[in-house]
Amino acid sequence: MPRFLKIKSLIDEKPIGEITDVKMTLRQPPTENDLKGIENWRVDPMIAGCGYFCYLDSHMIDLVQFYLGKITSAHGSHSNVRGLYQAEDTVSAEFEFETGIKGYGSWFFAAEENIDQTEIIGKNGKIIYSNFSNSPISLIIDNHLEQFEISHPEHVAQPLIQKIVDELLGKDKSPSNGITGASASWVMDKILGRI
Repeated sequence: MPRFLKIKSLIDEKPIGEITDVKMTLRQPPTENDLKGIENWRVDPMIAGCGYFCYLDSHMIDLVQFYLGKITSAHGSHSNVRGLYQAEDTVSAEFEFETGIKGYGSWFFAAEENIDQTEIIGKNGKIIYSNFSNSPISLIIDNHLEQFEISHPEHVAQPLIQKIVDELLGKDKSPSNGITGASASWVMDKILGRI
């Protein structure tokens, strides 16, 4: 998507200097159906494997690996704070990229507020962006803020689908494939203590 490619270009241009760490935060209130106890496959571990963490974090992990390289170690903890469904609603994690960059994550799906923020922190500044909302991308250097307004496309999956189709036709290469998907799954399994 154009907004994520803009972030990649900011990282590659290095205005924030050498990257030291990444902080990912995703907090969402429970859905009305969750509060009512209505069945939902996304929070049924027998169907989804885990809860909203697996449904949403896979995209976040895949994206930071696209930006910063492969995550080579990860661990975390998880719990079900609100007890609205069988799966976990709270996850915290620490991870490290092959480059030595450190990462930290916090996901809470029974929060009172919505927070969707990833910070890529460098020695000279940081890049802040949202994974799922249309919040502006922020570039902060020496307390100077520059923002980039790039909305998600109307059909959010269309750019990736087009890349996959173009690769099948021999016209381009898709950044997402079975290897990148398996890598994101490995990270989530490590965070959840499954492996």
